[in-house]
Amino acid sequence: MEFLFNFDTHLFTLLLVIFMFMGSFALESILLRYTAYTILAYEIFHNLNYSDPGTLLHCSLDLIVVSLILLVFLVIKKSDLKFLIVTSFMIMFYLVHPNYESGLRPLEYTNMQKIDHDIEILVQLEENTPFNKWKEGYQSLDLTYPLFHVADKSFLLDEYLGINISDTKQITDLASRLDSDPDVAYWEYNETINLELPQESKLEYSLIAAQTNDPLTDKQWMTKRYDLSKIDQLVNGKAKSSNQTLSVIAILDTGIDAQHEDLKDNYISTSTVYDSDRKGHGTHCAGIAAAVTGNNIGIASLLPRDSKVKVTSIKVLNSLGVGSQKSIIDGIITAADKGYDVISLSLGGMSSDSKKKAYNEAVKYAQAKGAIVVVAAGNSGRDAQEYSPANAEGVIVVTAVDTLMKKAHFANDVSNIELGLAAPGTEIYATFPDNDYKAFSGTSMSAPFVSGLIGLMKAYDSTITTKQAYKILNDSATKESGLNIIEPVKALELFFRQRKVS
Repeated sequence: MEFLFNFDTHLFTLLLVIFMFMGSFALESILLRYTAYTILAYEIFHNLNYSDPGTLLHCSLDLIVVSLILLVFLVIKKSDLKFLIVTSFMIMFYLVHPNYESGLRPLEYTNMQKIDHDIEILVQLEENTPFNKWKEGYQSLDLTYPLFHVADKSFLLDEYLGINISDTKQITDLASRLDSDPDVAYWEYNETINLELPQESKLEYSLIAAQTNDPLTDKQWMTKRYDLSKIDQLVNGKAKSSNQTLSVIAILDTGIDAQHEDLKDNYISTSTVYDSDRKGHGTHCAGIAAAVTGNNIGIASLLPRDSKVKVTSIKVLNSLGVGSQKSIIDGIITAADKGYDVISLSLGGMSSDSKKKAYNEAVKYAQAKGAIVVVAAGNSGRDAQEYSPANAEGVIVVTAVDTLMKKAHFANDVSNIELGLAAPGTEIYATFPDNDYKAFSGTSMSAPFVSGLIGLMKAYDSTITTKQAYKILNDSATKESGLNIIEPVKALELFFRQRKVS
């Protein structure tokens, strides 16, 4: 289980800084002291996540401990005593500092608010372990089995159970018990995701001349960067005679305003309980992916007017934008079992597990059903590998670029992600509940661009796989500063050529 950042580099750096400070005082070297300050400042602020109280507490405690050790070094004058006490303090710091590789899982959760309080722990049993026999040893706990309901029982998702703990103080003992239980293949915390709607961007002027009859495209800078008329000519010209099939993009989010004027003609309902959106985030993402183009209303999307691509909603976050790993996996399973083609996840959070096996199993399940999963990279300016579900195996992860086609300052880095791409993600003007339109920034806005484009490919070839779609998008992308920025026209040209669509 992963704590906050890598032990090897983080703790080593802190110990190195302590030695550098002590050396600077002993040698009276100002240069060495300022070097130590610089390294310490970089280490703390590089790892700090202001939206996560756990990292704030962790970094604060690190600074306090480093300061105390240096204070002892400066105050005690007797060399032998100084050496003994400082060495003892540093050994204690080394031993008690959270180390995710040692299996000290309970130390991860100084911030218990990150765990869902309905089901705190997800457990995967060994394949041949009978649940009824296993639960005899855990009769005092509130267990839910099976945790996930899947149509296809050949996957490991039906081997998961959930544990609801009434007293969170029991987590330490339960963690140790699960670690040593031979019938438990794997367990992890059911973390919550708290969606923070990006700050609204105020567009005070028209950016470009309108390309379609949609009156608000002048506020969409992406319509200049990605010439919609060329996409329309390509699809309705070169590929018009081809047989399209229905392609459905599932937006797993806060819901979608199904009656929005610029979405309803491209919307199909999975369930009426998903057809509203009090938060607005899901509706905004839906407009980016699949707003109706060329209808004299609102905005345009990458989808031509007569495409057979539709969008639907599966609500996995509540009206406050809060959900859990379980609710998201349930949504992925629902979309997969419905046969939807693209699953778009503009959500996520910092992961405290080195690998999210439940997410991996859910993605594997969706891919087996023919779906392609697209995930936002995250907005903390960090490595997307530290975020779930962006770090799940087999997902296409999308980071954000600004109007200059440079990586947005807030966007997580996807260079360590196997299937990483970049798309517009700043000042993105799109649909909002109650027939409104707003501009927001975030990788949440970038992912639906890719989802819409893949949805269009799926309309012409429902069998295209995740890796095939990614290869097309990556091969046709603009390579800029280590980013693979999508180019819809080039991608579609390559797709039609490879699939021999004429």
